[in-house]
Amino acid sequence: MLTLLTIACTAGLQSAAAYESEVQDIEIAQESALLDETLFETGYLPSGSPLAIGFTIEASQTAWVDMLAEAELTWPEALSLAWHGIEGTGWLALFTEMNLITAIQYDVAGYTGEYEIDSRSFTSEAQTSFDPLLLPYSTQTSVSLSYDEELDAWSTSYSPISVIEIGISVTASLSSNTTLEGVRVDNEGADSLESDGAIALLETPDDSAIDVSSAWVGLWDTDLNVVLTPAPEICVDLVLYTTCETVAEFDYDIELSSAQFEESFDPVDYVFPLPWMSVSSSAYDFGEQLVETTGNLALEVSNSGLLLVSGTATIDGDEAFEVWPDNVYAPSESVDGLVVSFTPSAAGPYSAIVTLETNDPRQPTTEILLSGTGVENEPEPGADDTGDTKLDTIGGEVTCGCAAGPSALGLAPILLFAVCLPLRRREKKYA
Repeated sequence: MLTLLTIACTAGLQSAAAYESEVQDIEIAQESALLDETLFETGYLPSGSPLAIGFTIEASQTAWVDMLAEAELTWPEALSLAWHGIEGTGWLALFTEMNLITAIQYDVAGYTGEYEIDSRSFTSEAQTSFDPLLLPYSTQTSVSLSYDEELDAWSTSYSPISVIEIGISVTASLSSNTTLEGVRVDNEGADSLESDGAIALLETPDDSAIDVSSAWVGLWDTDLNVVLTPAPEICVDLVLYTTCETVAEFDYDIELSSAQFEESFDPVDYVFPLPWMSVSSSAYDFGEQLVETTGNLALEVSNSGLLLVSGTATIDGDEAFEVWPDNVYAPSESVDGLVVSFTPSAAGPYSAIVTLETNDPRQPTTEILLSGTGVENEPEPGADDTGDTKLDTIGGEVTCGCAAGPSALGLAPILLFAVCLPLRRREKKYA
């Protein structure tokens, strides 16, 4: 029965510390202006022709990027931050807009002039998917998106005066090549991440959480080109004769943009919860204890953090001291308890150290100094002393009167009393 009760009281405890925080979901979303309302004028061509064509182009190109990742924080060597891209969640889209004005210049049969004869707009879209984070040494280190699109052909005519008729037809194509390559992830106040799964070391805060601000940095390599092919004709209808002049088709091959630049995406802010442990005392003196009897101490382990405190409890020193249980398990904003016992086997001084190895990154190792003296004869009772040994709770919240029994009874009844009653695993909520 004793064994069953002991198992029941310790069910669900962890014997090892968990040196990691909760995984944080990261979304990187950015709108990037690859070409920002660029104005380009071709001038009139062909030179010296009775009919010349000129184009004015206003173009812009925008890219949208979206990708998902997970951020992990581990220790105990140091607070180590790592990002891992989620396969198949990357998305790159391009949107291109172009406004085109067509103008003519003519000089035929003594008639000259210059006019705008057409204005129209074109849009083009393309998209592709990829595997984040595109960083060096990732499975995929870059994503490319290219297109070569034939635009709708159009024709128009214009008569600046009654005897002149100008006709023009135009075909056009728009092409673009864009590549995005990951460079690094910058972290405010810490190292940069230069590959998927790489480690950045963060400073340990004196707080129950750590705030992180990270910015993904990429390298754009992009170009945008348009090819315009006009086929113009001009006719002059005079009283004595009619003449038409046809200008051979020719290409305007125009590079609207060609750029390579590094861009830091908008920062992503996220929070890792951390454990924050404290103990009720760093030292305890059991005083005088009758040989072969046991004195007990209920030691409080508090967690005012946002993450579970877990770890182990051990004793180094005289075998007269024991600790139970051998683990620490304090959920967020709660109090856990350990029972430390002192059973001297002979008269004289005793000492030991209780060592708590936990997942608190601020103080992964905590030591509590223990001391006590074994005496052969019953200590003389004080004014308020009944002669019994007390089970003390450091911190003053709970003090249970437990008679010191002979060693033949062992520690089990005392430990069950101390642990299975509310002294063990009680919770205390902090305002």
